[in-house]
Amino acid sequence: MGKEEFRQALFDLATFAIKHELSDQAKKLIIHYFNESGELTSTLRAIGAIQRYLPDCIPPAGERSRRLQMLIDEMAEHGEEWDRE
Repeated sequence: MGKEEFRQALFDLATFAIKHELSDQAKKLIIHYFNESGELTSTLRAIGAIQRYLPDCIPPAGERSRRLQMLIDEMAEHGEEWDRE
């Protein structure tokens, strides 16, 4: 259950960052970056994938908008679910 919600949350975060819908190719590239990450948790892998796709889109924690932080938190929640499966 957590995998699909996690992927959607990941794409929602990237969409928010670029301010338009992701193409199918962009989604595939983000998933590729996610899959090749060496991080230990899904959340860290996702953050790394988005930062690799959009290097300047995720500011440090104290500088994030409330909406951006909410999207990150939602993605992290689904990532933790997926990691437990």
